[in-house]
Amino acid sequence: MTVFESSKGDVAKEALRFFNLVVSDFNITLLIMILPPGPAFNYLENARNRFDDGPFLLGQFSSVDIAYIPFVERFQIFLTDVFKYDITVGKPKFAAWIE
Repeated sequence: MTVFESSKGDVAKEALRFFNLVVSDFNITLLIMILPPGPAFNYLENARNRFDDGPFLLGQFSSVDIAYIPFVERFQIFLTDVFKYDITVGKPKFAAWIE
């Protein structure tokens, strides 16, 4: 299955359009050192809640996961080490996706 089949295609396109905002939100958070980060992590948790056919953002592994995970993993390490902030608290599906 490709990511652009059925409603998953629409969600994939939306998530990839939102990608720049997510990265900008992370960068602004780090720049001004205000925690918790803005709506970016909540967006990813909500995206994970849309499909239940697998552990990835669209249920099954897709280009959306490939785009997001390198940044999310880096920010998770940084926020945990520097600020002792766990980005997965209160976001169980987001936490499962990271693992």
